[in-house]
Amino acid sequence: MLPCPIFDVHRWVEADSLFSMKGTDAITEGESAEMDRPLSRSELEHLVRSGLVPQEHADRAFAAFRDAVDWVSWLRLWTGAIGATFLLAGVMFFFAHNWQELSPLVRFGVLEAGIVVTVIGAALARFRSAVGQWLLSAASVLTGVLIAVYGQVYQTGADAYEVFALWSVLMLAWVAMARFPPLWVFWLVIVETALMLYAGQVLMPDEMADWSLVMSGMGLVTFGFLALWEWLQGKDRFADFRQDWIRSVMLVAGLFWLSAVLWRWIFDFGYRSETLEASRWIGLALWLAAVGGGIFFYTRVRPSVLGMSLCVLDVAVIVACTFGRVLLEDTWDEPVGWLIAAILAIGIFGGATAVILRFAKGLPDDEESQPGEVV
Repeated sequence: MLPCPIFDVHRWVEADSLFSMKGTDAITEGESAEMDRPLSRSELEHLVRSGLVPQEHADRAFAAFRDAVDWVSWLRLWTGAIGATFLLAGVMFFFAHNWQELSPLVRFGVLEAGIVVTVIGAALARFRSAVGQWLLSAASVLTGVLIAVYGQVYQTGADAYEVFALWSVLMLAWVAMARFPPLWVFWLVIVETALMLYAGQVLMPDEMADWSLVMSGMGLVTFGFLALWEWLQGKDRFADFRQDWIRSVMLVAGLFWLSAVLWRWIFDFGYRSETLEASRWIGLALWLAAVGGGIFFYTRVRPSVLGMSLCVLDVAVIVACTFGRVLLEDTWDEPVGWLIAAILAIGIFGGATAVILRFAKGLPDDEESQPGEVV
């Protein structure tokens, strides 16, 4: 457990109480050591709930806090993930290898029994325990396999997006009960897969939208879930969601969708077209709002060096692609063009690094706080 000096004020509150009750000379060595002990996350959460850390500073408090690496938790997480993955892979390979020999009754019976056993096991182990969460994750995957088997046996003719949409609806109950971040992210992947397949199978053929509009919509959906996560992780009931990797995954996904609109614009000669598609301008506006809002949010509202860095680097990538596209259009076969493009890329990413370092200096992780201050 690493010290968190900006919150030593609560130790002073405890010390003041002891001084008033016992006097300075009456403080025992054990009590003194207790006051010098590094702050734990659970204690920090208790201080926020108790009002000792003002609510307006709570977000910055959690951003500045650092837990020591809990190797037991990491081993439990990864061994559980690997075990669940191999178990579910074994189930799927079993069906793939023995498909012709299995009767419909056996096919459905094995899967339905697996879902029932995993859900009952999760209930007995408690849904929010590590075992219960992994069992509910297995039930979620088996639900998707059951839907696929049903479609194969009865040849329903359902479109792929309908399969994924039904899967996301049926597994939502397991997601809600588990409150397991990896399962929540997996559910989001299923939802976005269903949306992309719907766009490719319905919206695009019927000319109701083009790919730029579809990718803009996907970016909005992803950033909507990111905003929901940022709101939930500040609440005590959803303390399990306070994991930075979720933010990184959703932020990268959201920026990818919106940046893809600009990449199409840059590399398919559309940037010189006299009849620019309105959807591209929509994508550009959303991208500007996303990176600008992300930089502001992760530097002022909920400080995060990684979140801010991802936004700045995305800007650098788009600027580098734009200059490279314009510069190399007439000098593709000339070494001088590539040399100039390389120098520009180095300058752009060097400038992005300088901006990141400048922003990072103002974040709580790098602020030097005086003892007793809560910033």
